[in-house]
Amino acid sequence: MVMVLALVVLVGGGIGAIAASNLIAHLGYANRMTAPETLAELTIPRFGDRYAVPVVVGTSWSSLRKGVGWYEGSAWPGQYGNCAIAGHRLGWGEPFAGLDTLEVGDEIRLRVDEVTYIYTVITAATAVSSAQTDVLAPVPGNPDRLPTKALLTLTTAASDLPTPNRLVVVAELARG
Repeated sequence: MVMVLALVVLVGGGIGAIAASNLIAHLGYANRMTAPETLAELTIPRFGDRYAVPVVVGTSWSSLRKGVGWYEGSAWPGQYGNCAIAGHRLGWGEPFAGLDTLEVGDEIRLRVDEVTYIYTVITAATAVSSAQTDVLAPVPGNPDRLPTKALLTLTTAASDLPTPNRLVVVAELARG
């Protein structure tokens, strides 16, 4: 009985912590859109009309508490190469909770200053090992090739449970 009670408290506390982190994140998103640390605004129409997340530099735990994080060294939005962005699937606003629902042809938008770059999904969500870092290369999966187009790669955890695997979506610049 004590073991069951401990499990209920642990799970309930974990769910409460996730809910609190989501509330804090969503309240902060609107304020961060104009913060100096915000590089861009990410919107994904499939996720709804009110979905907008700030893009900040870096993929550290502290960066991803503020929105989604641009992998430093990856291409800038709209440039040839691979603009790579990471986000939480669970907690801290869960910006990429629905990443596995994106389909080929869906739009992903990145607004930088007054320019909106519109990308179209070309590879639906695929699970990869966290060791498979070539998905972040200028040409995903082909680290030795030179890029000939502007791509966007979104990454998150492969499941809601702790896992070293990552879910990856690749999109190509359509206009912007």
